[in-house]
Amino acid sequence: MANGPARPDGEQPDRAGSARDVQLSSRCPLCNTAFQPTGAEILDESQQGILFHLTCPSCRSSLLAVVAASKLGLSSFGMVTDLTALDVRRLRKSPAITQEDVLKAFEEIDALKGTFGNTHQHDSHGKHFAHR
Repeated sequence: MANGPARPDGEQPDRAGSARDVQLSSRCPLCNTAFQPTGAEILDESQQGILFHLTCPSCRSSLLAVVAASKLGLSSFGMVTDLTALDVRRLRKSPAITQEDVLKAFEEIDALKGTFGNTHQHDSHGKHFAHR
C-alpha cells in the first residue's frame, strides 16, 4: 500500500480487506487539517486492530487512533494526546499503575501542603480568597 501508514518492519500488508487497508482520511480535531496517511505510525497491530499515532502537519498536535475490523465492518476511534509515538511505546512496556502507587503519590502530594508559600486563588468572580 503505497499511500498507507508506515509499518515499523517495512513489510506490506498480507491480509486483503484488513483494517490495515483502510485509507486514513481523518482530520485534526483541533485545526481541521487532513492528516497525511504516510505520516501515520503504526505502534501495535493484532487481530483486534491497529494502533496508530498521527501528528497534524499544521498544528503539530498528536492523535492516537485505533482501527478495528469485525464481522460488522470497520470501526475506529481516536483521542488527542500530548504523547509522542516514542512515549506511547515506552509507556506500553511499563508496568500498570497500582492502587498502592496512587495512594503513595497522594500521600507525597498531601505532604507538600504549605511548602509552596502563600497560595491565593480567585473565585469565579475574580475575588481573592486564601486557599486552606
